[in-house]
Amino acid sequence: MKILKANHNDANLRIDKFVRKVLPNAKLSEIYKLLRTKKIKVNQHKVNPTYRINLNDEIVFYLDENHFTKQLKPKTNAIDFKVVYEDNNLLIVFKPYGLVVHTDESGTTNTLINQVTNYLIDKNEFNPHEQNSFTPTLINRIDLNTAGLVIIAKNRMSSIILNEKMKTHEIRKFYLTKVYGIIDPKKATISAYLTRFNDKKNVLITPKIISKDSKQIITKYELKKHDHQTSLIEIELLTGRTHQIRAHMQYLGHPLVGEQKYSSAKFKKLSNYKHQRLIAYKIIFQFKSSANELEYLNNKEIKLSEQEVNKYL
Repeated sequence: MKILKANHNDANLRIDKFVRKVLPNAKLSEIYKLLRTKKIKVNQHKVNPTYRINLNDEIVFYLDENHFTKQLKPKTNAIDFKVVYEDNNLLIVFKPYGLVVHTDESGTTNTLINQVTNYLIDKNEFNPHEQNSFTPTLINRIDLNTAGLVIIAKNRMSSIILNEKMKTHEIRKFYLTKVYGIIDPKKATISAYLTRFNDKKNVLITPKIISKDSKQIITKYELKKHDHQTSLIEIELLTGRTHQIRAHMQYLGHPLVGEQKYSSAKFKKLSNYKHQRLIAYKIIFQFKSSANELEYLNNKEIKLSEQEVNKYL
């Protein structure tokens, strides 16, 4: 038997979702059966899967201890990120090239989210042994070979609000990149369709929908400066699809300098860079509706210094 007391990160979470976090290996059908057969009770009562947990609820699991996975400190000692902004609800950190944001198919534990989790544990702001259902959460993601700003929620409340604001484009994300050629027009908002292949590792950009998997992409750019061979442009993503910037700019005939996946052999030969010249350098919180406890972020701009940006361009 195991007894868990609901804390502020568990409050208002559906009991079936709570159980999935406590028993990550259990199938949903198994969770429903545990609730139906009273193997899991809340405050000594049987509850439906849709029951929403209240603060200080007592959730009892009538199961052997071997059903439970202990939350442990992530297996990484590295600290490769830099804190750019931090308050009680969130962090915004700078991620360098070459660091994955979360565990991928390689199974590496040296990820940005694990590094940040350890950082918060060491600061006594997060204790995995006291949390039933929450761990620090990524709000946005950037590719392995893209450097830049990443938002991490410190609690469930901020995670819910920030994820919603990200979906409604009330958190604006800006990138700087160097591309081949002198881009024309100097400023534009462009649209196309992105289709991911079955392996999910490559995408194709087309002017029209080509399959049920095709998703619209919208990219806004502005030329900042250029030389005889390349253009420095600012990009704002109005949609956030996999490899959107890299694939969309190649589709326009202006591949990113140093980009290896979508650039043609002709452009690959022009650069010795191991990573594309791309950095997520600015975030603006621009709320159209209330952000409740996070309203203080409205109109806040978080931006990397010019000196920091120039290292990556």
